[in-house]
Amino acid sequence: MTEKNTVYRIVNDKPPLAGEFEQVLQRVASDSSCEAAHTLAALAASLLGDAEFDLSKLNGLDKADQDLALGLLEFCMSEGLTEDERSVASAAFAPFVEITNRERGIKS
Repeated sequence: MTEKNTVYRIVNDKPPLAGEFEQVLQRVASDSSCEAAHTLAALAASLLGDAEFDLSKLNGLDKADQDLALGLLEFCMSEGLTEDERSVASAAFAPFVEITNRERGIKS
């Protein structure tokens, strides 16, 4: 997490998300309009809400974003989240998922 993002979390009394979810959130927040951010947000949302996700979409990501996605998948399979952690992460990703859905004409 960058110093700027760390300061934002402290000032706004928001602890980091569990595991790889924080790194993915920071990546998505850094450029929420790019296709990679949409893909990463959709992956995170699907893992948090038991929704379907087409893993072939990860092939369109650059190496750094693929590594983030794989780290997120590995974290979920090896450690997982408590219900409270899942709820906090879902809330953190919700605005990005909403933006993606709106841009793609998908109604929530």
